[in-house]
Amino acid sequence: MAFEELNTAESRKKHLGIIEDVLAVNSYSTPLVTSSDAVTLQGRSFTVATGNTTELKDYKRNKDNEFDHVEVEENVYTLDEEKYWGRFVDQLDERDSNGQVNINYVIARQAAEVVAPYLDELRFGAALGNVSDNVIMGKEAGANNAYNAILDVSEKLDELGITKERLLFVTPKFYKAIKSEIVRLPHGDADKKVLGKGYVGELDDYTVYKVPSKFLKGVNALATAPGVVTSPVQVDNTKYNDNIPGRFGELVEQLLYTGAFVLEHFKKYIITIADTKPEAKPSTQGKVVNRAKAWKTGTAYKEGDTVTHEDKVYVAIKDITSSTNAPGSDSANWKEKTGKK
Repeated sequence: MAFEELNTAESRKKHLGIIEDVLAVNSYSTPLVTSSDAVTLQGRSFTVATGNTTELKDYKRNKDNEFDHVEVEENVYTLDEEKYWGRFVDQLDERDSNGQVNINYVIARQAAEVVAPYLDELRFGAALGNVSDNVIMGKEAGANNAYNAILDVSEKLDELGITKERLLFVTPKFYKAIKSEIVRLPHGDADKKVLGKGYVGELDDYTVYKVPSKFLKGVNALATAPGVVTSPVQVDNTKYNDNIPGRFGELVEQLLYTGAFVLEHFKKYIITIADTKPEAKPSTQGKVVNRAKAWKTGTAYKEGDTVTHEDKVYVAIKDITSSTNAPGSDSANWKEKTGKK
């Protein structure tokens, strides 16, 4: 192959295609992730803007009705994962292995054993860093503790309107507990559908995935709706070269530029089964940019007005003729704005 023909679009597509095919069957976190097409990156970040709501009021016929203005808040998510690998296969090594250790073998193994676990840890970490609720499994001897915990989670998701297409990721130990309990239920497991497919099974309205416990750190199970993790890949590129001076063989490299986040409105759909609720992970939650004006002493404010002060957002809880005390020390007139709009 002539040097000018190396690293062509065709060669990059071929090797990246191998990686994508291998990742598709070796990544546990795939159902968690929303499509990359749903995200438009501006450089290394993307922005999600949300507007708040207002209460319903009685309409005043033939009179002026009081309206307010939509308050816009932006969350900026910035990619922070820059990863690389490169492998060279010497022509003589390939020959000595009868062609078994070739460049395609190296790419496939690298994708399955290195890249896929890295992405799984990154993406499950994002989900576990944004848990909205947690169910503690009972420990009563002889009771269906694991199955009852799942029913408790189901009740919570039902209240949120997630009644179908639910995902349940379980550790091998928790899988074993569920399986033994299901067999004892009146209907048993006669249809062989309940967790009967190894890594993928069905339980009630869940699609169940058995996942190594290293990806579900500190929890027995993770329940959620599909696509709650946003993990765009800004750069996913390979480079191939078999014309390296002084060497005979083939070199392939891959560059990854990515991150993993949970958007604010998806957090409520993430529930765990664990002894304690996982801690929040701010790096997966984006940075809030509120367009509210900075608080200014001596200014008049109406009830519902928002201001920023010392990197916090405050809401006026009543009309203020002349604000003299900073919002952080004036709880009679202001309250800090937290959570979702």
